[in-house]
Amino acid sequence: MVNKILKLFFAFLLVLFLMALAIGKFLGWAIGAVFTTVAVVLGGIVVGLVVAIGVPLGILLGNVILVGFCIFLFLGFFWLLLNRRRRKLRA
Repeated sequence: MVNKILKLFFAFLLVLFLMALAIGKFLGWAIGAVFTTVAVVLGGIVVGLVVAIGVPLGILLGNVILVGFCIFLFLGFFWLLLNRRRRKLRA
């Protein structure tokens, strides 16, 4: 149960990081600063740090990081599907 909660939390952080990258890339510093502030207030320090790192990276490295993380997410999604099929075949 705890393992599942941790996986969901890290997935949530990854999605927030991707959102921060996209906001940094397409909307710039001003909206990124607002998004970071809201993340710190609502989510605490860990969530705020993830977003605070993501916004400047999105501005500086934008497309390269966004494409890389999208590929990473798709690979992770297919890995999860593959593991579920393996479990069904074993049972």
